[in-house]
Amino acid sequence: MFERPVDVDFAGLPRPRFLEHGAFGVFHRFGETVEGTRADIGEDCVLVLEVAIGRHRGDAESGGEIAQGDAVDSVGREFFFRDVAEAFAEGFDIGGGENLGHCNSTTFQAATLGGLQPSIIYAINLQCKKTTEDVMADGQTVNPHLSGNLAPILSEDDFDLTVEGQIPANMHGAYYRNGPNPQFEPRGQYHAFVGDGMIHGFFLDPDSNTARYRNRWVRTPRWQTEHTAGRALFGGFGGRDSDPSVANIHSGGANTNIVWHAGKLMALQEQSEPFALDPRNLEDGGFMNTGGKFTAHPKIDPETGEMVWFAYSAGPQPLTNLIDYGVTDKAGNVTRRDRFEAPYASMMHDFMVTRNYVLFPILPLSMDMGRAMKGMPPIAWEPGKGAFVGVMKRNASVDTIHWFEMDPNYVFHPMNAWEEGSKIHCELMEYDTAPLFPMADGSRPRHAEAFLTRWTIDMDAPTNRVKQEKLDDLYSEFPRLDERFAGLPYRHGWYVANVGHRNPLIFNSIAHVDLKTGKRTVMTVGPGDSVGEPIFVPRSAAAPEGDGHLIVLVHRAATNTSELMILNAQDIAGKPEAVLKLPRRVPAGFHGNWAAA
Repeated sequence: MFERPVDVDFAGLPRPRFLEHGAFGVFHRFGETVEGTRADIGEDCVLVLEVAIGRHRGDAESGGEIAQGDAVDSVGREFFFRDVAEAFAEGFDIGGGENLGHCNSTTFQAATLGGLQPSIIYAINLQCKKTTEDVMADGQTVNPHLSGNLAPILSEDDFDLTVEGQIPANMHGAYYRNGPNPQFEPRGQYHAFVGDGMIHGFFLDPDSNTARYRNRWVRTPRWQTEHTAGRALFGGFGGRDSDPSVANIHSGGANTNIVWHAGKLMALQEQSEPFALDPRNLEDGGFMNTGGKFTAHPKIDPETGEMVWFAYSAGPQPLTNLIDYGVTDKAGNVTRRDRFEAPYASMMHDFMVTRNYVLFPILPLSMDMGRAMKGMPPIAWEPGKGAFVGVMKRNASVDTIHWFEMDPNYVFHPMNAWEEGSKIHCELMEYDTAPLFPMADGSRPRHAEAFLTRWTIDMDAPTNRVKQEKLDDLYSEFPRLDERFAGLPYRHGWYVANVGHRNPLIFNSIAHVDLKTGKRTVMTVGPGDSVGEPIFVPRSAAAPEGDGHLIVLVHRAATNTSELMILNAQDIAGKPEAVLKLPRRVPAGFHGNWAAA
């Protein structure tokens, strides 16, 4: 890799956009943010530039080296690089060929007709493949959801952990983390949202300053069936690519979240009912009966002990606009389950609950069975459908839902929602385009990043518009709070962020925001390292909001191992209170929670 900076004179011409947006810009799913150096751009991106310049200078064999102070106006097409990056990656199937650096024949023909030279096509494709760091021996690219620290582990283990520092005296209990971990090579096009769930349990004893670790697959009917067969049988979304033998077997993997409520530890995945687990061995358990589909993101009311939840695409048919709203009391009894129709079928991953209201965001990541039957994406970004938030009183009939409109956006995860007079505020991670999913025609959408944003709905205002206000400029996700203030006015929040790169699947920083003062603190791990969702643990039941500890799972790239860090929640950039070290890595996953002993 080159170390000296690229300082190219663009002679008043527009700077090629990909130089500002990562390893060939549009390869944002796999690349790093470009900071203006050859090292950041990557050697193969420099190769693409040099081949392009060489061709336009008439030097087809050697290309043209980019030197300090080069003038890009010597290149005939000043928008050439932008067109290569944007049109090629967004309009064609990059990386689909049989050999390293080659694309399929259809892509090759389309690209050459568009004026791209074969050597440039090769260089672009090579960069895409190399940037993923996922090239198999036969030249086929590996799904990014199965590579790096997203790759599954293939063992169930029990470890006594090395503890550095002192486990805080109040942290007697367990941290559970859920995430997808397929036990066999998946069938068809794999997406992390449909992998087998695996629970990682960290059991802490501050009295002896010891900790142990145990991981187990969630033994769902899906997992049991494939385990017996010794191979993957279930396919991707909607059962595509599944073996016919599993047509009548529950396909839920219980892979997204894990919560403790009414004395039960429950592994959750949207579109499935909760899977109750033994909190000690993580093996015994089974699906609970809640009357139908369930969410991965229920909300537990800190005042009543109720668990409030929903299910989208409710009912027996897939990809519908039906939504169920439910309540489970503090003893674990389902006391309510009502159904209503949303404006259209939307993948509603999460929702918001306040002391008195429930909010249902219907955002244009649409679901369409007719589209799926035509071989098009069953779930796709379709902003023309509009964006809506349905609001109703928690104890009211679903017939009373009032729909508010807003600019198209997508949200996977809110931080919290709360009331202020006639206004309802929601802090959440808002994307202007849904990530990880295609457009309705199957094409790739532009790069999407989430930022901490506040929605405000005034129940007394004459308008039905939602106010959207961006609060932070960090690319962020997985927001959490002191759960004792869920649905209530609050001050402190924590979330993962990316500083210096834009990988949408891996994050390198933890942020703490004080919503009262606006102060933000960021802790960034070392090069190549990554962090998971931060979990807050109060110092005591009566401690002020935000006074406590933050649990953060860290992957150390140099050793390919993981650590569980315990931070002072008000000083996340300071020295950790304790570090629990594992002898191997814990794959990147989704959500976790703390359960006090």
